Amino acid sequence: MAQKFNKIYIQQDAIAKHEDFDAWYEDGDVFLRFTSKQGWSSEKDRVQIMGRMGGQVGRDVSLWRDLS
Repeated sequence: MAQKFNKIYIQQDAIAKHEDFDAWYEDGDVFLRFTSKQGWSSEKDRVQIMGRMGGQVGRDVSLWRDLS
């Protein structure tokens, strides 16, 4: 297994689109998946963060408050 580096990527408008999205490593492997069970309505919605192996990393996280 190749070593992963700290650089990850996210779509520039991913949060503004109000849809589930992924963050990925430079080689294209998924790093984290951000999903909303209730569907997206704004950047302040609560989301679940799933790791690349399928395990839950964060639950009910507000992207607006917790990632800004």
